[in-house]
Amino acid sequence: MSSTALNASWCPTTGMTCICTNEPLLTFEVGCFSKRCSLKENLFSTNLTRSACGIPEDNHANLTPALAGVLGMLALIMVILRLVQRVFLKKSFGWDDGMILMALICAVALNCMAFPLQKYGLGTNIWTIPFSNITRQLQYLYLSEVFYMPAEAFTQLSFLAFYQRILPRSKYQYVGYALGGITFIFGTSNTLVMILQCTPPSDFWRGWAGKVNGYCINTSAYSWYRAAMHIAMNLSIIAFPLWPLSKLSFSKRKKILVLLMLGTGVL
Repeated sequence: MSSTALNASWCPTTGMTCICTNEPLLTFEVGCFSKRCSLKENLFSTNLTRSACGIPEDNHANLTPALAGVLGMLALIMVILRLVQRVFLKKSFGWDDGMILMALICAVALNCMAFPLQKYGLGTNIWTIPFSNITRQLQYLYLSEVFYMPAEAFTQLSFLAFYQRILPRSKYQYVGYALGGITFIFGTSNTLVMILQCTPPSDFWRGWAGKVNGYCINTSAYSWYRAAMHIAMNLSIIAFPLWPLSKLSFSKRKKILVLLMLGTGVL
């Protein structure tokens, strides 16, 4: 098959310049004739061909740890300032403070995953990564998903607990309790799904090489479901305080300022 492609391309077998500038042939050669080779053979062939042809590789490996470091540090500073103000100045510690502290712990663990992920090739083309590093990268990605879900849920619960603390006692609090219950169930189920998405869990990081001994869920379908639920939950949490706040005996200017403050916090 390879010789047929070479003959059709008018390139000699040793003519690398001709082969590398012949797009149809290069497309045919890269990937080790994907229908005939294993994934590992495809990756090896792709890397070998691109290296021989001097094709530059994309490398964004520094982006993830840079973002995790900068944004994570900002979040850490803001949460610490909030807790210092609440505990030492207000002499108070509420459910919302506890929830945001738990979110911070999970977020710090999540952000720490960015550095080993970079070490094992995240942000680079997969065919340039040693096979053992792909497996290690997927192991850290698995841990990242497990930490992300509770961090997200605790953040949402912190907002709801904050609303419950500042809003006047009324029937709207029951709506807050309902949203809190749904958020807790959704966050817990997401975390469990991430832990048990493959049975055994090791199939998550071993399955890419075809070493699958059990079963993995359809993560694409689940991602669409989770995204739709997440959007609906966030919109509900954002909209929840609007009606009771509109009933407070504030001037219009103060109401707008309060809404802007809450909107900034949500963002």
